[in-house]
This record gives sequence, structure tokens and C-alpha cells, in this order.
Amino acid sequence: MEIRLQNQKSSRNSSELHPCCGIEYNHDDDSVVLAVADGSLHVVGDLGEVPRYVDSAESGLSSRGLSALMRNFLPKNEERGIADAVTGKVSGMTSICGGSILLWAFE
Repeated sequence: MEIRLQNQKSSRNSSELHPCCGIEYNHDDDSVVLAVADGSLHVVGDLGEVPRYVDSAESGLSSRGLSALMRNFLPKNEERGIADAVTGKVSGMTSICGGSILLWAFE
């Protein structure tokens, strides 16, 4: 089965083709959260049935919601004339407290 990630357009350097830098399984809703180096997060849900990309959701985890939240924490340097190569890049992600808290490192 192939599931394509979607560009979350959360920064000027956004692309679903950046390398994956973290993956965390969420047992509560049988999903995984993938962190991509551009600062976007992607949710793949319903892993035990027919896996699907979760772009937006009324409740629970969604790619769009988590990506927007992540970008609020990354430095706001897109407007300062800085090259795309040095805009906020995520280096890694993990979770604590049974997956209820995500931690990440960024440049």
C-alpha cells in the first residue's frame, strides 16, 4: 500500500519531499505521526484497517493542525530575506508520556 504525503504549505520552503526525521506511533487512534525536515507533520491513520492520510479532522490528530502548531514554534525567519537552505529545519522528533507530548529539535 502506498500513501502519498501532501504539501502542508506551512512555510516558503515546504515540501512533502524533504527527508523524514521522526516517526511516532499513537496507540489511542492507531495512527503514526511523521515529522519531515521542512517542519511539517503528517498523520497516517486507521493503520489496522485501510490506512489513510489524515489532512484535516474535526477532532484528534491531523496533518494540517499539527503542522500549523509546529510552525508556531519554529523561528519566524521567512520574511527576513534568509535563504531557503537555512529556514527552520527539523532534525528529529520523539514523544514522551505515552505519545501525548511530541518533542523535536530544529535548526
